[in-house]
Amino acid sequence: MGIAALADDPADARKYRAMAYLLDPAHDRELLKPSNGPAPPPPGGADGNASALVEALRLLRQGKYALAARKAEAARSLFDRHAQSVAYDEFVRACEAAPGSGPSDDLLRRILYVELTLSEAPASHANGQTPAEDAAPSSDWLQIVIAGGHAPVPSLSLETIAEIDPRACVFRHGRWAEP
Repeated sequence: MGIAALADDPADARKYRAMAYLLDPAHDRELLKPSNGPAPPPPGGADGNASALVEALRLLRQGKYALAARKAEAARSLFDRHAQSVAYDEFVRACEAAPGSGPSDDLLRRILYVELTLSEAPASHANGQTPAEDAAPSSDWLQIVIAGGHAPVPSLSLETIAEIDPRACVFRHGRWAEP
């Protein structure tokens, strides 16, 4: 947490807080919150249908097909707004598929895109309006889904997130070196 407080880049500070969370035996979620500034508003806006759609998408990903289908019915109008990504009929067919088969990789990618878009969007976006083309997605996951990247994410350790080599901890001859 001390390194997170010293980080110049907010993204680096977020990585250090995530590593502190993973190393903490109690996994205290307070470690993930930025220490300065107000907490961000809850994602997704106030639209109940948007939250029902997000929940339906999440339930399908988790393999809870019957619950996902029931939630999807409550958010059917929002499926029409996102039909270019996930159509309602396609979603229902995925819910009715054989247990254990799960959605296709393509459908899963589109489900994640809509879920993350609605989870992070302000209320105007959750109501079906699309964000400006030049707006940068704020979530690392959303950026991965948009880019189509599915490579494994490196584990968090000082070696992978710090610009310094933690093994070089002895100052010799004007520079840091390994002991």
